Amino acid sequence: MGIAVLLGVAIAWIPLVGHLHFESAFLAGLLGSFVAIGYGRKSILSGQKDIQRLLWVLFLVYLAAVPLLIKDLWAGCFSIDGLGFWVFVPSVSIFLAYALVRLFRRLNTKMPGVWAILVVLAIAIGEFLIEFYSFPQVFFYNHIWGYWPGPIYDEVLPLEITLVYFRGITLLWGMLFWFFTDYGTSASARYLTWLAAAGLILGYFNLTEMGLVRPNAAIQQELGGHQSSGHFEIYYDSSLVEQQQAEYYKLRHEFYFRDIANTLEVEASQFAPGIESYIYAHPWQKKRLVGAKFTSYVPVWLKQDQLHIAYPQLSASLKHEMVHVLAKPFGNRLLNASWNIGMVEGLAVAVAGNESSYSTVDQLVAAEQPYPPAEQIKNSLSFTGFYGGRQTVNYVTMGSFIRHLLRNFEIDHLKKFYRTADIQASYPEPIDSLVAGWHRHLETVPVDSIDRARRSALFSIPSLFEKRCPHTQTKSEQAWDRYRFRLAEGDTAKARDVIMSACNPRCPDLRLWSEWAYHQLQQGNARRVLTSSARVDTLLKANRYFPAVLRIADANFSENALEYTLHKRAKTLRKDSSTWALTTDIIYRKMSPSPQRFDTIPGPLKSIVLNRVINRGTWQVLDRYAAGVDSSDITLLNFNTFARVARRLMYLREDSVANQLISQLKYASQRERHHQMVEELTEWKHFLISSGHGNEPRTIQSGKD
Repeated sequence: MGIAVLLGVAIAWIPLVGHLHFESAFLAGLLGSFVAIGYGRKSILSGQKDIQRLLWVLFLVYLAAVPLLIKDLWAGCFSIDGLGFWVFVPSVSIFLAYALVRLFRRLNTKMPGVWAILVVLAIAIGEFLIEFYSFPQVFFYNHIWGYWPGPIYDEVLPLEITLVYFRGITLLWGMLFWFFTDYGTSASARYLTWLAAAGLILGYFNLTEMGLVRPNAAIQQELGGHQSSGHFEIYYDSSLVEQQQAEYYKLRHEFYFRDIANTLEVEASQFAPGIESYIYAHPWQKKRLVGAKFTSYVPVWLKQDQLHIAYPQLSASLKHEMVHVLAKPFGNRLLNASWNIGMVEGLAVAVAGNESSYSTVDQLVAAEQPYPPAEQIKNSLSFTGFYGGRQTVNYVTMGSFIRHLLRNFEIDHLKKFYRTADIQASYPEPIDSLVAGWHRHLETVPVDSIDRARRSALFSIPSLFEKRCPHTQTKSEQAWDRYRFRLAEGDTAKARDVIMSACNPRCPDLRLWSEWAYHQLQQGNARRVLTSSARVDTLLKANRYFPAVLRIADANFSENALEYTLHKRAKTLRKDSSTWALTTDIIYRKMSPSPQRFDTIPGPLKSIVLNRVINRGTWQVLDRYAAGVDSSDITLLNFNTFARVARRLMYLREDSVANQLISQLKYASQRERHHQMVEELTEWKHFLISSGHGNEPRTIQSGKD
């Protein structure tokens, strides 16, 4: 017992694993299975029973969990989900392992413990490999270690009913092994054996329906929408993604494909046709179907080329994820990628280059000295170093370093590095020399206060290993997640109900309070908002001059600086009663101004209206609105919005308005990252012409409002 307690204390000191949650339950299920085999392999002594031995093993394993429980209770990290993982994972795994060794022992098999260990290893590894190379999902269920929920970036890991269902199947296997040895001597054993067998048959017939496995066909059927292009089969949720939006992104797929193929010097014909691109309506649907919520991913290990992205992340993630697909031909044979995760993600960041709308990848790294030394690069190129460090730091740093290698060396060196994961054997210079050359390049990169602020915000995001309670959400965070889910589903009534029940005038969570105030103002309860808090100018907190204004504040400016900026703009707008009335109509009543009135409204309001038009798919008015944009309307905060408008105008073949807007963007672009965006617009224009898109009949569909 003392050893079990000491082991629990030791585990409690391990980052991430040292909590009463999924990771420790995973470990307990795996190690507990071998402990059960060790206890169950010996013959039963006089007065002992197998059930007593099994209970003793369970007692020892759960005794080791006591220090984890005490630690989480003391730190405020305890969660019902974590407790649920411990209830359903170790106990059932230990029962199955003990039932296996008992079966071999009672069948008089020589060395029953060895045979049981071999079977347990076959299940723990073999079952995983079968699913890993057969299905696109990134969650996995296993009879020994229980469950793997997907990417570690998805911090919230709720206990799903699917795990309870799967552990029921594991329990039935244990029952079958346990009672089979008494089949010929006991009527109850025969009955329970047949009951377990029937339950297993029924359970395995419903794996797909219960969501334990996700074959491609099942995902495609649920999404419903389909588009085909030269290199892609695109599947999207037809209930929430408009057909015209899907057709637009079909061309964006081909545009990025051509650009990446040229950069990596890969033969495009080897991918034609049939790269499957799955576009989910929102992250919550993606989490349910394939096990990754906010993390876009490419299952490079599958023979079938695929991308899995939630629609809200599509613009930001599509090119990045496509790099993983087009790099498969020079990946290793087992994984179709590099064993070096820093190389995999660094290459994608280097080619996509869109980690920020304000700064280039090089500027983010160059914004602070000293530059990352060779030892840090070596660490980021290791599996534990990459995932153990801060995600954004490693992504951006490796992206800048790999981009330097792309600029200064033949692509064949990079391909060899990608395949072998050995940088020393792949380049003519040692890594210290490569890093020194990269540093010399960073010295030439101009940076300013915006780059430094952006770097500070991105690089300060703690890793999962640094968080005090890595998988625990506060009630406010849970409410925020439910609220965003309802908005993503298009159910504004239920979204409003979530906010009203979770928040009040003294709501401590600024995000919830802002949304609460917004909905109150929508309902005309301005006095309630004005009297709810004396902390700040409440109209500023509730306004929506820019999309996701609070997230922009977190990423680029201090909160006080943002409030000051908005306060000045709000005062300017309020001086003109007509403009202020239109402002409230646009923001709170979601009214769309006439094209004539659009010309006269301030730039921040123009960006709100244009964003709304793009997101709704009501593109038939886009050209008339865009004609009213002036270069003075384009600022640092909304530059990306107007670039999005220009891209869609070119897709709609509104060439004159698009060219006018591109000229205004060129005039307004004062940052290197914005110059890159303008250059990409020119490349997009040439792609549309060369692909024959301009020769097709022009049709504009009316989207949902």
